[in-house]
Amino acid sequence: MQLWLKRVFLGQAALSAAVSGLLAWGVAPGFGADGVPLVGRVLGFWLLWLFTVPALRARKPEKAEKSAWNVAFLGMPLLNVAAPFVSRDPALIWSADVALMVAVFVWYVVLADSGDGGGGSAKEEVKIRGWLRWLDWGSWK
Repeated sequence: MQLWLKRVFLGQAALSAAVSGLLAWGVAPGFGADGVPLVGRVLGFWLLWLFTVPALRARKPEKAEKSAWNVAFLGMPLLNVAAPFVSRDPALIWSADVALMVAVFVWYVVLADSGDGGGGSAKEEVKIRGWLRWLDWGSWK
């Protein structure tokens, strides 16, 4: 993949993360005194899953980073469906999504690369079974 296309995907990820944060926190410009309606705020935390993570996965990253974004892509819908039972604040759910993205990135990329027992090799040898094997694990080959 060419460098300019990777930069386009990174730009898309950054822009979608910023827009989703503005929507989820209810501070997006152009909504007047009433602020962003609830449906827009809910869309805010779902935009991370819809656009940000797929853009980061589409860059053809290294194996560990691809694993991190795959786990984030699978875990975020579960978090987004379960989180409203704990809190109905879209900003808090968006923050939990960002925390999930940071946590899996640190777990798979930073700890795996450090070689201090982070378990990078064990993560790479995981066998994927069932319907999960159809997820795009392209860089694992």
